[in-house]
Amino acid sequence: MMQTTIHQPSAHPKDETPDRGSDAETGPPKLNFPEGGSRAWSVVVGSFCISFCTFGYLNAYGVYQNYYSTHQLMDKSASTIAWIGSVQTCLLLGGGIIGGPLFDRYGATVIWPAAIAFVFSIMMTSLCKEYYQFMLAQGILGGLSDGIMFSPAMAAVSHYFHARRGAALGITVTGSSLGGVIFPIAMSRMFAIESLGFAWTFDLAFHHGKTEF
Repeated sequence: MMQTTIHQPSAHPKDETPDRGSDAETGPPKLNFPEGGSRAWSVVVGSFCISFCTFGYLNAYGVYQNYYSTHQLMDKSASTIAWIGSVQTCLLLGGGIIGGPLFDRYGATVIWPAAIAFVFSIMMTSLCKEYYQFMLAQGILGGLSDGIMFSPAMAAVSHYFHARRGAALGITVTGSSLGGVIFPIAMSRMFAIESLGFAWTFDLAFHHGKTEF
């Protein structure tokens, strides 16, 4: 009886054996960071301004709550009014869930629509009279637009710095501290001027804060 021998190829033929030495030498490509230059530092300045107008602006909510409790929302409790600022802050920090993937896909252009939405929320808040209107305009729309701006701004800085990343991000986040100083002072002074009214005070205080910066 004839026996048929079936040839099976070797699982690791000599001519197909990967050269592990060459892989170890090449490895993953190294990323080059500018670590400075006009473009890199301009990104830091821009991110600083975004931090100033988003996180810094939210630091002034205590002034808003004090005003709301004696004017438009005087029939609401302090804890109820505080929910507006709490929702806004939550969406600022959680907005990275939306802003992060959009930034990865489209780049820094995602900041422009969010900035327009933020200005729109400021304008709509100045016209609000009811609690739900403040929650929608200032709490939800303002918080989401802030978050979509803030997260890409922080991420963009890291694209230009590695060794100096800590210093660059440190400069960026100081914008929130400066905004936390300027906005409450501007709002307090303008709320004290009764002839301005809430709408003009709200709009002018925001622009006054940017002018002081």
